[in-house]
Amino acid sequence: MRWAMAAGAYSVAFIDALNPVPMVEIYRGRPMPSLFLVALELLLGKASWTPEGITLNGTTLPMRNGQIAVPFPSRDEIKSLSLSALLDGKAGQDLKNAIVIIGYEGREMHTFPTPIGPIKAHRLFFYELELAYAAFSGRN
Repeated sequence: MRWAMAAGAYSVAFIDALNPVPMVEIYRGRPMPSLFLVALELLLGKASWTPEGITLNGTTLPMRNGQIAVPFPSRDEIKSLSLSALLDGKAGQDLKNAIVIIGYEGREMHTFPTPIGPIKAHRLFFYELELAYAAFSGRN
């Protein structure tokens, strides 16, 4: 029962930290792709890595302790949908052909300090995913 939700999933992954971006996490003593890496592989194809670097979509970035460096976001302008809009069917075409990231963003959610001010954890995850995608896809 505990893996019932994972049965139809592309992959199961996690992250333990944000910025620098974790690409490889250690789970039970073994290196495993992080949630960032699984999402990027879904978009850009399979990655290869060594302790010193990670290659994805023909681009190699240096990696240290399983992490890559990306800049902080320069502005906070994510478009998000509430769970109630999703459940009520008001999301409409916003989700067609979209990659959906579900994250909590309540009043009590912890934040991370950034040059543009505090950003909630799941929002920062999305920005870092977007910035890592830009680095590997050449869409800076």
